[in-house]
Amino acid sequence: MDKRNDKLVVKCYCPRHSPWGVVEDFAKIGNGLFRVETPSHGGFWLSQERKAMMPDVVASVKTFGDLGDMGWYEEDCDWILPVLAFPWLFPDTDVARAVWIIQNRKDLQSMKTWEWYMESDTDVAIYVRGKVRNAEHSANSMVGKVGY
Repeated sequence: MDKRNDKLVVKCYCPRHSPWGVVEDFAKIGNGLFRVETPSHGGFWLSQERKAMMPDVVASVKTFGDLGDMGWYEEDCDWILPVLAFPWLFPDTDVARAVWIIQNRKDLQSMKTWEWYMESDTDVAIYVRGKVRNAEHSANSMVGKVGY
């Protein structure tokens, strides 16, 4: 799975307004998925079609101010949800950080979400597990090679 094999084909544009104010800058991450910036905050916006593709276990996670219900995922806490739902659209470092966060949160919802990723045989869960193994391998290969 990678960006070239993304299954969503939808023509949509980034909204001009977000829950945090007027969108000053944006980057298209994938069809129906944008990173947005405002003067004071930012996050991700998912079109209805993209949001419908999220695994149920991720889509059901309660987000700040319930903004996820409208496709908005703020940059401080909720950014991990689009990354975990569509890991092939993000750099490995973002996926590794999202995995670390979901593994280390102690709330019941996060623990159930991580359990699903470890046990599910869906493409997205298998992809995330592969990213975890690659990150662990990279970290282990660096042991003793860092100058401090």
